[in-house]
Amino acid sequence: MIPTTIHQTWKTADVPARFAASAASWRTLHPAWEYRLWTDESLEAFVHETYPEMWDLYRRYPEQIYRVDAARYMLLHHFGGIYADLDIECVRPVDALRVHRVVLPATAPLGFSNDLMMAAPRHDLFASLIHELDRSFARWGHSYVPRHFRVLLTTGSLHLSRTVARARAKDEVHVLSPDLYSSQDRERAYVYHWPGNTWAGWDTRLLTGTYDGWRRLTRIIARH
Repeated sequence: MIPTTIHQTWKTADVPARFAASAASWRTLHPAWEYRLWTDESLEAFVHETYPEMWDLYRRYPEQIYRVDAARYMLLHHFGGIYADLDIECVRPVDALRVHRVVLPATAPLGFSNDLMMAAPRHDLFASLIHELDRSFARWGHSYVPRHFRVLLTTGSLHLSRTVARARAKDEVHVLSPDLYSSQDRERAYVYHWPGNTWAGWDTRLLTGTYDGWRRLTRIIARH
């Protein structure tokens, strides 16, 4: 089963006030679970000590967001449990999901998100995610690739989605459907998303704004 450990990350132990309530929600709804907040410093020590073969790549990443993305795969591979971004509020306990080996949320327009993941320790999928990091960075980590896609393809959700698509163990992935993950329906979903994207640059904001606008337009057209 998936261990009862919750992993979250921030630059330091001083979590911004805007994330305090969402971070606390995980502890409130899972009082018997172990809660671990990883800082940039403690992540660095963890990677150096536990995954020394990844240390050179970890230090070569040009920004901290790459390191945090990569480290979350290592945390779940080594310890198992659940990883959640700080801007994700838990609105009902996730204990029922522990019977699965891996839980990943489906995200629009395709693939999986890496902002909420659950896994049993030493799962082959997370071993593959770690193994493929070097190849993804070599292929996509170039300045001519727009930053938004460079992050997603080298360590983020597109790296996750591409690896899952090729993984032998993909049949063990339990997909958390949009109504349970991204519907924002507090009566049904496991989580509620608050504004975050602390890593986002102008290109990410432009792309997400354009996509959100297109979705609103299509819904209006569909109603008429």
